[in-house]
Amino acid sequence: DKNFLYDSQSGAGWIDQQLSEKAKGAKTKDLKEFYHYYKDQLCPDDIREVTDQSFDMLFDLSYTILKWVEVALPSSLKEKFDRPLSQMASTKNTLFRIIHYPPINNCLATDGIRAAAHEDINLITILPPGTAEGLQVRTIDGQWLPVDAKPNQVVINVGDMLQALTKQYLVSTCHRVVNPEDLTKPRYSMPLFLHPYDDVWLSEEYPTANQYLTERLRELGLIKDKEVEPA
Repeated sequence: DKNFLYDSQSGAGWIDQQLSEKAKGAKTKDLKEFYHYYKDQLCPDDIREVTDQSFDMLFDLSYTILKWVEVALPSSLKEKFDRPLSQMASTKNTLFRIIHYPPINNCLATDGIRAAAHEDINLITILPPGTAEGLQVRTIDGQWLPVDAKPNQVVINVGDMLQALTKQYLVSTCHRVVNPEDLTKPRYSMPLFLHPYDDVWLSEEYPTANQYLTERLRELGLIKDKEVEPA
């Protein structure tokens, strides 16, 4: 439905295989397509209620986890934040991404993997169980380990923004989604990316979260230079 195609200004809508992102440093696009949902943005009417319910449940969980992280952080780090960590979470900026990894034999190209190794941009990511295996995380010593969440479990990734805020006290989770042996098997995943307000101070290099997000989205190919409004 052309009414729900990706809108680079709002960031909402469907992104097909041809437009799919390319992980930072990767040579090929990921073998996936996905839909970006932001609160009160583009969404088919017949699934808006269940989409909102899913968004709200995952947002509430991520907010609770962020408060736990806040309690556990050293005071020497927290005193440098421009506001309490739990007050940085923005409903408006938080992204709910519904991902479809098509069967490999149905992909437009097959020289990549479902999701190349990368770190998430945001504060924390909540990953409910996917419909098939493939998610892996890289350990500190460089090993790749499979992560298969069971029903009523979630995987939690630290994102680059939280790494920057904590001056690498918390380190971003490097992860990927590898291709299955059965090339006819699809995979679905619905991560929630908890984002801060645009004006949250991250670091000396990135005075605002929005500046950092804009740079990363440009690297991923989800926005073009001509579409970026001047500061």
